[in-house]
Amino acid sequence: MNEPKINSHILKISGSVEIPKALTSGFNYSVKIEGSIPKIEMVDNENQTFDVIYKMKPIRVEVITETGETLKAKDPRRQSELTRSQAKAIHMEKCSNVDFDTFYEAFMTKQRHLANQVAESLIKERGW
Repeated sequence: MNEPKINSHILKISGSVEIPKALTSGFNYSVKIEGSIPKIEMVDNENQTFDVIYKMKPIRVEVITETGETLKAKDPRRQSELTRSQAKAIHMEKCSNVDFDTFYEAFMTKQRHLANQVAESLIKERGW
């Protein structure tokens, strides 16, 4: 069977992020986005070609203001999502020979076992 002929690759960005300051209407901003692609769709153009649509969810966003200031948006992910992302990065870099689910379960178990030590260190460090 022949490979489908791709007509266009389209990036759709959806979602929102919270920024620390107001923006000015009518100004063109430079925006840097780091995000995940949770979904990829192939759309049949009914002329033997397809469009590939990549749906991006923003994670980290920076906006350059008219004065050159960089506004960093608050990361919209929950702490559990940040922890899973960190574990995934560690897994890919250091031990990809083990499947991720096995690694993640062991990672979280170890993290729970170390929770008291981390809390004590934090309390001492911050003077709580």
